[in-house]
This record gives sequence, structure tokens and C-alpha cells, in this order.
Amino acid sequence: MDGGTRETRSADEIGVRRRVARRIAFILYDSPATVSPEVIVATTLIWWGAWLANPFWTAFAVSSIFSGLAAIADETAWGSMALALGITHLLLLLIDGSARRLRRRRLVVAGEFVFWMLVSFGYLAQWQSTAMVIYPGMTLMCAWIYLRMAVAVNNE
Repeated sequence: MDGGTRETRSADEIGVRRRVARRIAFILYDSPATVSPEVIVATTLIWWGAWLANPFWTAFAVSSIFSGLAAIADETAWGSMALALGITHLLLLLIDGSARRLRRRRLVVAGEFVFWMLVSFGYLAQWQSTAMVIYPGMTLMCAWIYLRMAVAVNNE
């Protein structure tokens, strides 16, 4: 490989890094109203999913609070679905914000709404828990994001 090819590849890598850095800066500082809540929902799904899907411990066996969730699916299924939704959502946010991708993000947010609603129903077995405040709140945030996106798509 000659020096020119190596320099071209380095310039391309720097260009990609700059585009990614600009996109992240846009998401954090200049984006439409839904992006910050989207990042919160997506990262919560990733952390929650990693916690449940890890092979080092079983979270559902620790407390009876998870009995409702365990009745719906096992913790690996919950964790895998949360990871899939969260990672997909973050990737769509990082790629770009075109209208076509906004429609895809709406689809992911609809899936997240259903996911958090099922989680909320799963915690009904232990309704006194603080989980009954958090997870319905996540469900409502997903509904708000979805409606804001619907308005944005209709305005284009």
C-alpha cells in the first residue's frame, strides 16, 4: 500500500468521525423536542436490557416484584427485547433525522410504548413498588414522543 492510499483512508476516517461528532452534538444541543426524551428512553432500555440479559445473575429470582414480569416472559426475553429496541433506536437517531428515518423511529417508539406498557402491567402484582411510578411514566413518555413525531411527519 502506498502513502497516498493510507492518507486518503485517514482523511475518510476523520471525515466520518467529524460527521458522527456533529450528529451527536446536534442530538444533544440543537435537535427537535423529541430527541432528548428519545435518548433517555433508548439508553434506559439498553441499561435495563443489559441488566436482565446478562449471564452472571438472575434478577427475577431475587425479589417477588418480578413475579408479574416472569409470568409474561423470562428475564432473558425481556432483556433481549429491551436491548434490541434501545440499540435500534439509538442507531436510527445517530444515522440521520430524515422523514423516512422519522417514520422508522416512530415504529420503534410504538414498540417501546408496548414494551413499557407490558412492563407496567407486569409490576401490577406488586403495585406498591416504586416501579409503578417509573414504568407507566416511560409508557407515557413514549406516547408523547410518538404523537410529536406524528405531528412532525404530517407537517412535512
